[in-house]
Amino acid sequence: MKIKVLIVEDETLIAQEISACLEENDFEVTGIASTSDEALRLIKDNKPDVILMDIMIKGKVNGIELSKKILENEHFPIIFLTSSAENNTFKKAAEVKPNAFLLKPFNELELPIAIELAFSNHNAEAINSAANRPVLRDAIFVKSGNKFEKIRIEDILFVEADGSYSKIATKNGDYTISFNLSHFHEEIDNRFFCRVHRSFVINISNIDGFDANSVFVAKKSIPISKQYHEKFVSAVKKI
Repeated sequence: MKIKVLIVEDETLIAQEISACLEENDFEVTGIASTSDEALRLIKDNKPDVILMDIMIKGKVNGIELSKKILENEHFPIIFLTSSAENNTFKKAAEVKPNAFLLKPFNELELPIAIELAFSNHNAEAINSAANRPVLRDAIFVKSGNKFEKIRIEDILFVEADGSYSKIATKNGDYTISFNLSHFHEEIDNRFFCRVHRSFVINISNIDGFDANSVFVAKKSIPISKQYHEKFVSAVKKI
């Protein structure tokens, strides 16, 4: 799965050059934003894995303030781009705790490496924080806005990988959690959860049926890969 990157840069030529560099290195560019409003809209429409943020974007809100606003509700790895080496700018930007600083004009070798490191470090942090996530035998707590919301295990339909995140589909709605599918599966101590594909973990107690290639949960067809087929069939027999 490609790492998804949002570019926030108000200089069109530079943004296009960055986009071309990323696509050549097998990243997915989710969008290019030149203003804070556009950046927020693009984040809502298609959550990125990493944000490349120009510190001095035009408008009432600069890249530093925009990053603070984004991080109030979401935890994205952010890499700052700047053409200024002025010390005061770096001090203000450092308060946001970005994953990296890159000077413009950007280096085509350094940029992909910085994104890979930001993505990997973010995953590691998410997994470590998840280890301290409050868990009950019959429920988990998932962050929703500024609070943790209780989700009953029996209400979870399936969990789907989404880049560096995972999406929990429940009977009452969907939730996005900031750690990967493998870690979720390892942490959930419940015999009803079974991995059927590299991108899916299902709750067997909520399946409607299955065939040789797919399992059906709440009218959704989920693929069963050969790697997990035997374990799935064995798990179903135990229920």
